[in-house]
Amino acid sequence: MADQKKKSNWLKSLFTLGDKFSWKDFFDRIKKKGVEFFVVVFGILISLGIEKQGGEFDQRNSNIDNIKSITEEVKSIKVYTEGYLEENLWVTDWFQQQYDHWELDSDSAFVEFYEDSTFSIPLAMYYNHNPFNPPRVVFDAIKLDGTFRLLEKSLGRMVNNTYDGVDLNYLMRNSDADEQENIKAFKNRITTVWAMDLGNIDTETMEFWIENRKYIQNDHYLRHNLSERVTLWDTFGFLLGAYQNELTLDIARLDSINHGFMKERYFIYWRY
Repeated sequence: MADQKKKSNWLKSLFTLGDKFSWKDFFDRIKKKGVEFFVVVFGILISLGIEKQGGEFDQRNSNIDNIKSITEEVKSIKVYTEGYLEENLWVTDWFQQQYDHWELDSDSAFVEFYEDSTFSIPLAMYYNHNPFNPPRVVFDAIKLDGTFRLLEKSLGRMVNNTYDGVDLNYLMRNSDADEQENIKAFKNRITTVWAMDLGNIDTETMEFWIENRKYIQNDHYLRHNLSERVTLWDTFGFLLGAYQNELTLDIARLDSINHGFMKERYFIYWRY
């Protein structure tokens, strides 16, 4: 009986402000509890909203940092490509000149003499090979952690095309493989044919090219190999020029996007 009375007093204290039950007290207490409940729920919702907005703000800043890093790397790719294109044009012209001089009835058919008494031998450097390999550390890092999926779709496609597009894949893979084939064929010709016919082979010396000039001039296979490689370099130069133009456009768009981010204004996590 005492327990029942105690429970009744507890219920009465929950809904009344005094010792006696009153409908006014009852509704006042309901209002008070309702306000307290609303304040708690509202506080939770505000906290969740701030947390969500804060997460989106952090993701935005991460995307901005990624785009800035990509922009700097694309600019470094452009510098690398410009230097590589310049080197490619020089090499193409030099070996084209060697091809044009192939049938000269002169010691300078395979040896290039300079006014300062020095000389160079283009075919002695035929083994040299410099594959196109632009920087891509930032791109690979961003691609690895999956943040590319959070970038704007057209921007993501543009960046992917810059780093993994068809033209670049050809420049980095197919052309490299073709050039390696030319070098391999050149080496094989010297070791299996020239060595048998001429004995001692020393392509680094001027005397070798002068003394064996007529023999080399009659090697139409080697001249054809040179022609193929010059054509490859020429095609390579055309693709490099197109890729360079593409990089210029990409950099302009990336700079515009970064400039847009700089103009945005935020109060804590909210843009205004």
